[in-house]
Amino acid sequence: MIVGKDIERAKIHGRKIVDAIATKNYSEIENLVDDMNGLEISLIEEFVEGTLEMNELPDIDKSNVKSNFKPAYVYEQERIYEYKNGSGFDYEFDFTVGGGEPFPELVLSLDFVFTTDGNMNVVFDYGINAG
Repeated sequence: MIVGKDIERAKIHGRKIVDAIATKNYSEIENLVDDMNGLEISLIEEFVEGTLEMNELPDIDKSNVKSNFKPAYVYEQERIYEYKNGSGFDYEFDFTVGGGEPFPELVLSLDFVFTTDGNMNVVFDYGINAG
């Protein structure tokens, strides 16, 4: 079962990855993730930069820029989904652009998996994908 400190640690860690992407410091991602799940940094960079170019957007916002998305229902920019077997959880972060404008085309997706010694391994789930 996950506890509040695990969730907070995951959010802090996830935000570091978001900020590495927002500042175009893609090589930092490998230092923040235990298992890249077969993804190459060059492919992540190509995907993000290509998506921004295709949508004529300059940059992704850093993690401290909150989404200004205002739907009629509750929206959370960061989400945690606990595994049913208690071995970890999924983390998702919806990127924003231009000072908080929601950009559903890019979502960071990570797995946080508990190890036998009580630590967490960070695994690029689908990495950065189309939302």
